[in-house]
Amino acid sequence: AQLNHPNIVTVYDAGEQDGVYYIAMEYVDGHTLKDIIKRRGKIAPKGIVHVLAQMCEALAYAHEKKIVHRDVKTANTMWTRDRKAKIMDFGLARAMEELRKETTMVSGTPYYMSPEQTLGRPVDHRTDIYSLGVTVFELLTGDLPFRDGNLPYHHVHTPPPDPREKNARVPELLAKVVLRCLQKDPAARYASTR
Repeated sequence: AQLNHPNIVTVYDAGEQDGVYYIAMEYVDGHTLKDIIKRRGKIAPKGIVHVLAQMCEALAYAHEKKIVHRDVKTANTMWTRDRKAKIMDFGLARAMEELRKETTMVSGTPYYMSPEQTLGRPVDHRTDIYSLGVTVFELLTGDLPFRDGNLPYHHVHTPPPDPREKNARVPELLAKVVLRCLQKDPAARYASTR
């Protein structure tokens, strides 16, 4: 609820009622990026740059407030009818931080998890940058960098494929951005989404 940004779905309230936990959030008129990919396939690079810029702004805002999402992915990003990207589930990221103080756990979606997250190591904003790289790879190719086999192993050890191997129309500059986000060593990724 402390996040107020045009590219983040606003959380109004969270709590428990009759043993059921809930999060009340803003209604967003649109579809998740995952649904759009399923329906249309890969997205044109120009459109991806528009989405990526908005996601980077949202993440930079959250990271400056010391909040790491931990589960950035196409299914957690809405695309509104008025052409805005809105990242969801920051409320869950905050809840995970509270739980983490009491116990050690790995959270996230295996297809999008950074190497450090996969290994259960401490994470910072750079884990979101890795997941953002997976997300953009999926938008560019309609597929994930690692889909089969031992996903944790691949995220930790296997070099990511160049998105141009799956879509020859990906501009070199955008491919380089994705591959830098997908570096195994957090220090080799971008220092910030700005």
